[in-house]
Amino acid sequence: MKRYWLLVVLFAFSAAALRTYLAFSVQGFSDDASYLHLRNARNIMVSGVPIVHDSLVPREGVLFSLFDYLLAGVGFLMPVEIAAKVLSNVFFFVLVIVFFWLSFCLCRSQKAALFAAVVFASLPDITATFNSASGLLLAFVFLCVLNVALLRRSVLLYVVALVLFTFLHPSVILFVFSLGVSVLLMLSEKRVLRGEIVELVLFSVFFVLAVEMFVHAKLLAQGVQVLSAHVPEEVLSLTFTSLTILGAVAGVGLVTVFFMLLAVYRALVEKQCALYYMIGLLAVSSVLLWFKLVPVQTGMLFFVYAAVLLFGVGYADFMLYVQKTRMSNFSWAIHGSIVLFVISANVVQAFGQVRSGLESAPDVFEDDAASWIAQYAPSDVVILTVPARGEYLAYKTRRQVVLDTMYYAIPDAPSRYADVARLFATSLEIEAVSIMEKYGAGMVYSPKYVVQPLYLPGNCFSIAYSNGASVYSKSPLCSVRGK
Repeated sequence: MKRYWLLVVLFAFSAAALRTYLAFSVQGFSDDASYLHLRNARNIMVSGVPIVHDSLVPREGVLFSLFDYLLAGVGFLMPVEIAAKVLSNVFFFVLVIVFFWLSFCLCRSQKAALFAAVVFASLPDITATFNSASGLLLAFVFLCVLNVALLRRSVLLYVVALVLFTFLHPSVILFVFSLGVSVLLMLSEKRVLRGEIVELVLFSVFFVLAVEMFVHAKLLAQGVQVLSAHVPEEVLSLTFTSLTILGAVAGVGLVTVFFMLLAVYRALVEKQCALYYMIGLLAVSSVLLWFKLVPVQTGMLFFVYAAVLLFGVGYADFMLYVQKTRMSNFSWAIHGSIVLFVISANVVQAFGQVRSGLESAPDVFEDDAASWIAQYAPSDVVILTVPARGEYLAYKTRRQVVLDTMYYAIPDAPSRYADVARLFATSLEIEAVSIMEKYGAGMVYSPKYVVQPLYLPGNCFSIAYSNGASVYSKSPLCSVRGK
């Protein structure tokens, strides 16, 4: 057993080191939401609280998590941007180890648990987080601990992990839903539930709902569909997509799905209640993805988490079966072929995710443009840019922006999104001036990957900065309102 623990630690360290190297190979982060965490952390370091009333983004409500406080704490030891990249991959390192621990508790096979941990770490949905400042990976660490605590009936460990998970990420609601489904599965088998299980489930429901009612009151008041209520139609089809069979296979792989279904079948037939927690989470994430009630990235992370854990169980059963047949002498070849096929398929897909993440991160030229704005632009200027650079500019320049990618917290996000799209698509300068005046914007920030509108530069827009990314200033003399 010690050998397998050593192997998983070495693998986790190597994978985390590679992810950290890739994250530091670019200047910025691959997603706009990362910069909101950086802004919250910076505000916590100054005032002790996250951003309550955002003066830089037209957002309603407070968006923060326990991760922002962790980031702020480490930010006192090193620059907050470096802290974010390091922390995220430290969480990945810990996640791989606790995932192996949970997988072993379920399948009781060190080899299958190690294989499951490697498969989980190499999946595209996990790889995509290599350059993001987010507490989601830490949330999965607590999710693993919660499942281990349930299996071992460790009440104290369960309560501590649940409290931390609840204040870290709102996706804890999915765990509560999965608990409900697993309890229903147990009751359908006419089993008498142990007293501590009932108490833990009831505590989980009431505690999580109480905290989320305080922290995310709007979410509970309007339902989970509030996440997509203000999302523009153009973005909605990409962010909230339905889970299909092909999508599930593409997300975790055909072989993984096969062994997952084998484990689900055996668990339901042989009434292996220990697996009902994973089946419940698999069912909840599948239903929420099917009805487009959660963002596809978050939903798929929970789906692949449960799927790979069940894959480990199914694979352990399969290898045990092989050992009992005439093919036992060739078990090493069978095992090696499956490992090679699954890992190579995951690595190919993960490579695409890494390349996409590196390309979407702001480079040194964009940092130079943002530094120019921070140094020379008026402090009260409003900047209009593509949503994917909204939080980035708010963080780097401390100037107000028209829109970011947290659409669900911006009441008029669809109209703002449509206006921003029109500004970068139109060829009419007068239309662009009209949009700028609508939001009181004085500058246009255009990343290098955005096609420059035909009117830039023009009579009303002059080049203020251009080196990779471009910054255009609108002349105060140009107005469609006659002022």
